[in-house]
Amino acid sequence: MKYAEYPLFAEGYINRFLTTGIYTKAQKFTKATLSGRVNEWLKNGFSIHENPCRKEFTARRKEEIPPYIDLSICGPEEEINVFGESYKLSMYFPFGNIGLEESGFYYTPTYLRSYSYAVVKAEKEEPVEFELTTCGGMTLWVNDRLVTDYTPFTRNMIKSTRISIALKAGENKFIICLDDLAERDTDYYFRIRRIGESRLSILLPVKDDAPVEQLKNMELMLEQICFEKEAYISEPVKLQMCNYCGRPLDFEVIITPGEFVEKMEKAWELTETRSYRLKEDRKIVELLHSDEVLPGYYYFTVKLELNGIVLKRKIGNQLVRNEFLGYHEEHLEERKQHALEIAAQYNVDNVYKSAALFKLGRNYEKAEQIILEELDGVRQRKDCSDFHFIIILYIYHTFFHLITEKLKGGIEETMLNYRYWIDEPGDDVMWFFSENHALLFHICQYLAGEYLPDQVFPGSGCRGREFQEKPIGLLNECF
Repeated sequence: MKYAEYPLFAEGYINRFLTTGIYTKAQKFTKATLSGRVNEWLKNGFSIHENPCRKEFTARRKEEIPPYIDLSICGPEEEINVFGESYKLSMYFPFGNIGLEESGFYYTPTYLRSYSYAVVKAEKEEPVEFELTTCGGMTLWVNDRLVTDYTPFTRNMIKSTRISIALKAGENKFIICLDDLAERDTDYYFRIRRIGESRLSILLPVKDDAPVEQLKNMELMLEQICFEKEAYISEPVKLQMCNYCGRPLDFEVIITPGEFVEKMEKAWELTETRSYRLKEDRKIVELLHSDEVLPGYYYFTVKLELNGIVLKRKIGNQLVRNEFLGYHEEHLEERKQHALEIAAQYNVDNVYKSAALFKLGRNYEKAEQIILEELDGVRQRKDCSDFHFIIILYIYHTFFHLITEKLKGGIEETMLNYRYWIDEPGDDVMWFFSENHALLFHICQYLAGEYLPDQVFPGSGCRGREFQEKPIGLLNECF
């Protein structure tokens, strides 16, 4: 087996791995209510409002340790199957991170599981102390033996433990399983810090034909990439990137919207991949003109490949239209009209764009199609659905005479079956505990009760008129 070797200094971290990426599995739980004051989490952290679904998940998970997968017998790009999903093993390089991190945002309760593999070389046989830190649960096997199944599962709260591992002289195989229940914004990572003065190094398995020094040069290239500016305003987007390979280098850049990367109902179709060549004497690559894509914050994932080994690093930048900076309409109504035109032209296809189209009196069919798609996310009680539902209710009331019976029926059915507050049962991970979400939930409930005064809302068993009373009281408490 061929390796790329990296020193593991005293108090240093094992932070280069072969990894599977994240496997996901949708979760269903017993529907339950929540309790707590809205803004206590600002002082005491996310975990003070523990969702009952987390307690149920933790109880189930602690009864069953994840299965061991010996990644050491797998090729560097072999596919590994978990939960019916197959991903190729890939290399994880830290680029400044002290551990392996794959944090993200999940709109519904989702079980996350991933496996990682590295080799620790020891000069002699001896026990070595390590500190394990995780957001999630962390199962560690060394040399095919289970060392620990560390399962704090405190949402987005760091927990650590120390263990002693009897290392043998030479190569020691570390297999790590990281898992957790994702609830909206999810910190998902582990860190392994070695304690003491033992002479150790990290070995990262590579293909037999991989030139190790060139691999390290490409890692250094990605470590150093940066943009010339923090934002680009209607101008070429230029990436600073030094070529250490001594030859022209072909690479790809994956361009992805950085905010609300997943729409309510499906992944955005705005992601694109572009190919580039960096000559050996160049240090700047022009990626695109910023006006080629919709304005907004974007992630640029630079992807290099060497003998089948893929290296990636993601960095972000803000792209702005110059025309947005030159508005000087004299009257408020003119500014409003201009804002509507901009929303209709440059917004992604979401309900805010639909509202602009209705207000402008154009393309009603497209506006309805967008709303019907987004209603699926509201029905599923995806987190942040309140941001979308409030606009849907506005459209329902304001443009009632323009929308079709199909859309009216879809909105009314969604109104009746939505979860409006923490005292209604649910197994979702919608976030009620902050003032912006609380305000939106209260207003949505008030409007739904007003629009359907004689209908029974299953979540509370109340008719619309009665249903309105609770949000009035909650809104009064807010002010």
